[in-house]
Formats: sequence, C-alpha cells, structure tokens
Amino acid sequence: MSIEVICTLVTAVTSIIAILLAVYSFWFQTRQANRTLGIIILRDCERDFFYSTEMRRRRFEAARFLMTRQPGQSPPQACYELLDFIDCFGIYVNRGLIEPELAWNTFYYWFSVYWHSLSKEVDELNEQTDGVPYLWNCHMLYSRLTKWGERHKRLPSETLRYAPERLQRFFADELSACRDACESTEPTPDLPVTPTAHKSDAGNGSYGV
Repeated sequence: MSIEVICTLVTAVTSIIAILLAVYSFWFQTRQANRTLGIIILRDCERDFFYSTEMRRRRFEAARFLMTRQPGQSPPQACYELLDFIDCFGIYVNRGLIEPELAWNTFYYWFSVYWHSLSKEVDELNEQTDGVPYLWNCHMLYSRLTKWGERHKRLPSETLRYAPERLQRFFADELSACRDACESTEPTPDLPVTPTAHKSDAGNGSYGV
C-alpha cells in the first residue's frame, strides 16, 4: 500500500471521526439545553400551582365542590381552569421536555386526584364537542405518570388510592392549604383536622391519598 493511499485513508477516517464528534456534541448540547429548559418550566409551574393566589383560589373552589358535590351537579369554572393548567403541563411531559420522575415527584399527588375526580366531566365534554379530544394531554399525563409510579414507587391500586375517605381527606387538606387565597366567605364543611399535604409526600415513596 502506497504512502498516498495510507494518507488518504487516514484523512478519511479523521474526517469521519470529526463528523461523529460534531454530531455527538450537537446532540449532547441540545439534550442539556432541553433538560435545562424542562427544569425551568417545571419550577415555573410549581411556583404557579403551589404559591400563586389565583391557582390556589382555583384549587380551593375545586376541592370545595368535589368534597360536597351532589349527583348531576356541574363543576364550577375553577375545575376546568385547573384541568387546563394540568393539560398545559402535560404537553411538556408528553413531549419529553420534563422527565416523568420529576413530574411525578412534584405534581402526581395532586394531579392524579383532580383528574380522577373530574375525568367523567372531560369525557362528557368530548362527547358534546363531537369527539374532539380536549384536555387529551391530561389523560396522557395521568397514564404516563401512573405507570411510572407503579414501576418505581410501588403505587397502590386505584381502589385504594381513591377510596372515599382518602379523597375527603385530600380535599380537606386542599381547603386548609388554600383557604387564605380565596375571598369567598361561604362556610366550608367541618371535618376532622388532618395534616396538610406537602410536595414531599409525593416523592418519599408513600402515596398520601
């Protein structure tokens, strides 16, 4: 093999390696940028859901309705506004910007109960709109995070998670946590005082509701 051929092969191999390194560098930088963006979005959503006055008012009104709802009673607007928030968050998780583990530890404890309690109303809404899948990302988010919790957090059965007494305790905790954000003067049901749920409840391996 001549020197010219060897030099040509070395040049070709070097070029291929350089291209592969450039592709890997681009992929790695894009991945890191998306991960950073996902964390920023997660923190913004976390701040809005747990600390903004408007969102805490919606949680209060939704919890009050779900605690005392009667057959055939329509949910207030706050319930749909809460689902809209969950649906928007679900877009980021379903598109891979936010990792399921981060989403589960931050929001599943709350999101799962509200979705379970209002999913029938969403089905009715879709029927009224000729099958247009509104709030579809809520459904996908619940399914994705539930499967993750079953695999990694030993999530108990749906029957146990959503037992009536646990739902009532969850809604009582929501009323207690969000009461000061609601300007309503309507009395809330008297229930036994229970510890208010915190974000850590969702991430410590125990399912609080």
